Amino acid sequence: MDLLPLLDAQVTVTLDDARAVSGKLLAFDQHTNLVLSGCSERRADGQRRPLGLVLLRGEHVQSATRVVARGARSGGENHASAPQAAAE
Repeated sequence: MDLLPLLDAQVTVTLDDARAVSGKLLAFDQHTNLVLSGCSERRADGQRRPLGLVLLRGEHVQSATRVVARGARSGGENHASAPQAAAE
């Protein structure tokens, strides 16, 4: 997952339990652990709640997508997906 183009951008991160967390991507590491600021969580049932500063464990991250403001033109890399485990 190439997260470098998403650094310091507003992103939405999809987790393996169908939740989505949106915030500014501040940092990441080789394990895809992510630090986001100004976060809010959106659950599968549509409920939202503010979270603030969050550390997400990489094992739960499915994808990260840049949040593009309405009417804004998208440029460059906007999406990163976690690598899928190989089937045996």
